[in-house]
Amino acid sequence: MMLEAELQAKVLDLCKKYRSRVFHSTDSRKDIGAGYPDLTIVGKSLLMAELKQQYTNLSVPQTSWKYALKAAGVAYYLWHPSDLTDGIIEIMLKSIAV
Repeated sequence: MMLEAELQAKVLDLCKKYRSRVFHSTDSRKDIGAGYPDLTIVGKSLLMAELKQQYTNLSVPQTSWKYALKAAGVAYYLWHPSDLTDGIIEIMLKSIAV
């Protein structure tokens, strides 16, 4: 089973491949905005991604951010390892490549 840290490393590699800028808060639980998505990714457009191990759900603060961001028109994604192996993450990152 792929850990969240492994998934993140692979996503960051893809961001580098497609020359996207990335911000990652090292521990959003300690930030003012608890539950803020793991990655803010900027290429030709902006997307935000929460990374989780397979079959893991969002916390209440993460769910709150998800709905607030979607309501504001932000492209928000919840990515699991299966999204990486299915190629979905790479397709999304390639679509915003600079």
